[in-house]
Amino acid sequence: MVPVRALQILPFVLRYSCAENLRLEGYTGEIVMLSKEPGAPIDRTRLSKALGKAGELRSMDYMTKDLSISMFNDMEVTGVDSEAKTVTYKPVSKDRSTQSSTLKYDKLLLATGGKPRQLFVPGAKLKNVFTVRNQADNDALMASVQKLHKVVVVGGGFIGMELATMLTAKGCKVTILEMTDLPLERVFGKKIGAAIAKWLHKNKVRIEPENQMNLENYLTEVTIFTPTLPAISFLSGRLHGWHRRHLPPR
Repeated sequence: MVPVRALQILPFVLRYSCAENLRLEGYTGEIVMLSKEPGAPIDRTRLSKALGKAGELRSMDYMTKDLSISMFNDMEVTGVDSEAKTVTYKPVSKDRSTQSSTLKYDKLLLATGGKPRQLFVPGAKLKNVFTVRNQADNDALMASVQKLHKVVVVGGGFIGMELATMLTAKGCKVTILEMTDLPLERVFGKKIGAAIAKWLHKNKVRIEPENQMNLENYLTEVTIFTPTLPAISFLSGRLHGWHRRHLPPR
């Protein structure tokens, strides 16, 4: 196999399993991984399913020494040029003067995962409004619910249901704000949605409509916002060589 540079811009689980399998399948070329996340890969699903420490999937020593993968953590990708086969990136920083760097690649894998949507409603900037994306988010959330036991979960999707279930089990009084009449109705339909709603009601989880939401009504409570968007903002206006039709709708 001819060694080439494989560059990956990926979320935790997919990027590490992909890189690991490239080596297991005999790939001997250079593998470079760029990520905004710090440190070793974690089991992100545990953030909503268990509300504890996510735990490492693979150690950094294993990835860098055993698999000989170049890890570029805490890096933000700012552009991709598919014609020149380059990726532009810079360290994650609020300082806009931070200098960018460029990497050339032979093969590029883009699998950026999702990022939390931002709330644009009254009260969105209040204290104790959280998203659940990484371990730091989870730690801050758990510190708050130790003091404030009334929790509002915005979004009745899979992540919202998992959070509501786990927080209720920990003794929290949980209200879910959902835009549909029934939880997960758009995924499973009304019959299963009604069964889920019945189970939630049995477990003392309230469901309220999301229309005209105002978080200032929940000043003494903890709010968790769960909907996500594709993490592809770095492609906007900086994607050369690909057609817009190849990008998912926003």
